[in-house]
Formats: sequence, C-alpha cells, structure tokens
Amino acid sequence: MTPDFTQLGSDWRRTVINGDVLYLPWGISHVNGSWRVTVNNKQQYTRNLHDAWENLQSRRPKHAVQEPGFHGPRKALDTGVIGLRIGIYRRKENVYVSVKVAQSLVRGHRAVMMGHCPVHELNQEWLDRMLRIGAAARWYYLAQRKLHGKPVEPIKPNTVPTKWIPTQTIKQITVDRVMAHIDR
Repeated sequence: MTPDFTQLGSDWRRTVINGDVLYLPWGISHVNGSWRVTVNNKQQYTRNLHDAWENLQSRRPKHAVQEPGFHGPRKALDTGVIGLRIGIYRRKENVYVSVKVAQSLVRGHRAVMMGHCPVHELNQEWLDRMLRIGAAARWYYLAQRKLHGKPVEPIKPNTVPTKWIPTQTIKQITVDRVMAHIDR
C-alpha cells in the first residue's frame, strides 16, 4: 500500500515538487521529472511516485540499514540533504559521530569525511557547523560536477569556498536525536 506522501513520515524529508509539498523516504528523490530510487548506490528511475515506492520496497533490505564495517556495524542518520549523512561508528571502546558527503569521483565513489568527534564531546554547535560545511561541500561538488564532470579529487571542507557555506542550520537535528540513534 502506498503511503500518503503529503504527511510527514518517520525520518522522511520535506521537498517541494511543482509547488506541492511532499515528504519522501530516504532512497526516493525527484530528478528532472523522474523519480529516482537509490538502494545500495544503485539507481533506477520511474515515471510516478507510486512506482518509485513499490520499487524501493522491493529492493530495500527487510532489516534496519546498517553498513558492515571492520569494527562492527555503522549506523547512518538522514540529514535531509541528499548525499549528506551523519555516521556513527566504533573504534575499540570509543564511539564516534561523523559527518560525511557522498561524491562520485573519476576513480569510484567516496564518502568524504567533513569531520568527526568522540560521542562524549558531541555538542549542538559542532553538529550544526559540520552539517552546514557538509551541505556546502555537497552543493559545491554538484556544481563542479555539472561544469566539469566527475572530479578526480574529492571536495573537502578546506576546498569549499566560504560563500557556499550557509549561515542557517540545514535541518534541525539535535544531539539528543543523534544519541537516540546510537542506542538503536
């Protein structure tokens, strides 16, 4: 059954398409008049939102999204900006929070680290700043890719022009929400 995309769902992001406000789950986006469904970095396109939803449900794993890693599973938290993620990972006894930006480079895909910190040092100011820098890096990357094609080197925080960094928070993600995601 297709959900009502005019109502906010859990961890769904707000988007405006042709003047209509819709709430989309992670994995569905609207690109040049088509609906793009992305699962495990593989994209498929459909002409309507219902088909996109069905496609997503048929391809999405039935368990919670966790990326396998050398030091245990990694959890990712949606930021509302496509390609910008908050990651949670462990190294030995420590838990870290990271902000990463997805970029497709000449030599493959990469999640470029914007910053990370131990969870016990996490604060709202750091989180908001990293999300603004991460969104700017993603937008700058997309602009450069449109002009010059896939870049050879990744766009890093120190290569993003300051004029691209927004002054407002990207999406209100609180430290409490990140901490709740750690405990899942």
